[in-house]
Amino acid sequence: MRVTGTLSRLPLVILIDSGSTHNFLDATIVKRAGLKISNIGKIDVVVANGEKLSSLGMCSRVQINIQDKKITTDFYVLSLGGCDAVLGAYWLRPLGPILWDFANLSMQFSLEGDSYCLNGPSSNEISVVDDSQLKKPLKKGSRGVLLQLCSIVSTPTDYSNPRVEVLLQEFQDIFKEPCGLPPPRPHESTSSAT
Repeated sequence: MRVTGTLSRLPLVILIDSGSTHNFLDATIVKRAGLKISNIGKIDVVVANGEKLSSLGMCSRVQINIQDKKITTDFYVLSLGGCDAVLGAYWLRPLGPILWDFANLSMQFSLEGDSYCLNGPSSNEISVVDDSQLKKPLKKGSRGVLLQLCSIVSTPTDYSNPRVEVLLQEFQDIFKEPCGLPPPRPHESTSSAT
């Protein structure tokens, strides 16, 4: 689930990711916030596509604000790309029971006796833009998230071409209904440490 927050008045897009073992902060944000990186605790990270990356070190006791809630935790420094920070199992584990509602993109938990409810983006926070609207911010070096949704609809067709029928028979395993998760793709960016 993605939420918005701030670090020293810098806006953040934060991915709350139960599949990530640690917390990560993008190297660009660390530099802009003027945080000190400790060389102690460097780790190698295996990202979703199987690529291994080395963290630049750790920033300890970093305070971020998420929806008017102050959260202090440690972050490994890494070039993330798709978001500014990742809160992984290292941050999630001490929270105890979490009520996560993916239909409404909300997350409820207790921390040090206080109740919290974090909310993901509402539909009015997500906008559709065309390529001409992206050119100016990209020239300035801005970052963002680009999402493309496609719908594929197939309609039954009568194949009268015998060559097509032969190909369909020969490669019938390709056209079977999927029965598991897809293989890792190079564009996936969820992080986990080894």
